[in-house]
Amino acid sequence: MRTRSTFSISFWISTARRNDGNAKIYARITVDSQRANMSLKYTIPKEIWDSKGSKVLGRTKEAQEINTYLMEVETELFQCYRELRSRTSHVNLQLKVD
Repeated sequence: MRTRSTFSISFWISTARRNDGNAKIYARITVDSQRANMSLKYTIPKEIWDSKGSKVLGRTKEAQEINTYLMEVETELFQCYRELRSRTSHVNLQLKVD
Protein backbone atom coordinates (compact mmCIF):
# COMPACT_ATOMS: atom_id res chain seq x y z
CA MET A 1 0.00 0.00 0.00
CA ARG A 2 1.37 3.37 -0.97
CA THR A 3 1.05 6.20 1.51
CA ARG A 4 0.34 9.67 0.28
CA SER A 5 2.10 12.60 1.89
CA THR A 6 1.16 16.24 1.77
CA PHE A 7 3.62 18.91 0.70
CA SER A 8 3.26 22.67 0.57
CA ILE A 9 5.38 25.79 0.36
CA SER A 10 4.36 29.23 1.57
CA PHE A 11 6.18 32.51 1.94
CA TRP A 12 5.80 34.86 4.89
CA ILE A 13 7.53 37.76 6.56
CA SER A 14 8.76 38.19 10.10
CA THR A 15 9.26 41.47 11.92
CA ALA A 16 10.60 39.75 15.04
CA ARG A 17 13.51 41.59 16.64
CA ARG A 18 13.10 44.47 14.18
CA ASN A 19 11.64 47.88 14.89
CA ASP A 20 12.75 49.69 11.74
CA GLY A 21 9.63 48.88 9.68
CA ASN A 22 11.37 46.15 7.68
CA ALA A 23 10.76 42.41 7.64
CA LYS A 24 12.67 39.32 6.57
CA ILE A 25 11.15 36.95 4.00
CA TYR A 26 10.92 33.26 4.91
CA ALA A 27 9.82 30.10 3.11
CA ARG A 28 7.79 27.59 5.10
CA ILE A 29 7.93 24.00 3.92
CA THR A 30 5.25 21.66 5.23
CA VAL A 31 5.35 17.87 4.84
CA ASP A 32 2.65 15.83 6.58
CA SER A 33 1.97 18.61 9.11
CA GLN A 34 5.67 19.01 9.97
CA ARG A 35 6.97 22.52 9.30
CA ALA A 36 10.38 23.95 8.62
CA ASN A 37 11.20 27.62 8.04
CA MET A 38 14.01 28.83 5.83
CA SER A 39 15.28 32.41 5.63
CA LEU A 40 15.53 33.73 2.08
CA LYS A 41 17.98 36.50 3.06
CA TYR A 42 15.77 39.31 1.77
CA THR A 43 14.62 42.24 3.89
CA ILE A 44 11.78 44.44 2.66
CA PRO A 45 9.55 47.19 4.04
CA LYS A 46 6.61 45.34 5.60
CA GLU A 47 4.09 47.65 3.89
CA ILE A 48 4.90 46.24 0.44
CA TRP A 49 4.24 42.59 1.37
CA ASP A 50 1.01 40.99 0.12
CA SER A 51 0.25 38.32 2.72
CA LYS A 52 -2.65 36.83 0.73
CA GLY A 53 -0.61 36.51 -2.44
CA SER A 54 2.66 35.75 -0.63
CA LYS A 55 4.58 38.20 -2.77
CA VAL A 56 5.94 41.73 -2.92
CA LEU A 57 3.53 44.39 -4.14
CA GLY A 58 4.44 46.82 -6.88
CA ARG A 59 6.06 46.92 -10.28
CA THR A 60 9.46 48.22 -9.28
CA LYS A 61 12.56 46.41 -10.48
CA GLU A 62 13.25 45.26 -6.91
CA ALA A 63 9.71 43.90 -6.46
CA GLN A 64 9.89 42.00 -9.74
CA GLU A 65 13.32 40.62 -8.85
CA ILE A 66 12.16 39.37 -5.45
CA ASN A 67 8.94 37.87 -6.85
CA THR A 68 10.94 36.07 -9.55
CA TYR A 69 13.29 34.76 -6.87
CA LEU A 70 10.31 33.50 -4.84
CA MET A 71 9.02 31.59 -7.88
CA GLU A 72 12.48 30.09 -8.47
CA VAL A 73 12.74 28.98 -4.83
CA GLU A 74 9.28 27.41 -4.99
CA THR A 75 10.14 25.57 -8.21
CA GLU A 76 13.43 24.29 -6.83
CA LEU A 77 11.82 23.07 -3.60
CA PHE A 78 9.09 21.23 -5.55
CA GLN A 79 11.76 19.61 -7.73
CA CYS A 80 13.69 18.49 -4.64
CA TYR A 81 10.51 17.02 -3.18
CA ARG A 82 9.71 15.15 -6.41
CA GLU A 83 13.24 13.76 -6.55
CA LEU A 84 13.05 12.58 -2.93
CA ARG A 85 9.65 11.00 -3.58
CA SER A 86 11.08 9.06 -6.51
CA ARG A 87 13.89 7.69 -4.29
CA THR A 88 11.94 6.87 -1.16
CA SER A 89 8.36 6.07 -0.21
CA HIS A 90 8.21 8.53 2.67
CA VAL A 91 9.63 12.05 2.80
CA ASN A 92 10.02 13.91 6.08
CA LEU A 93 11.64 17.15 7.18
CA GLN A 94 14.53 15.39 8.91
CA LEU A 95 16.35 15.45 5.58
CA LYS A 96 18.42 18.62 5.27
CA VAL A 97 18.37 20.82 2.20
CA ASP A 98 21.74 22.30 1.26
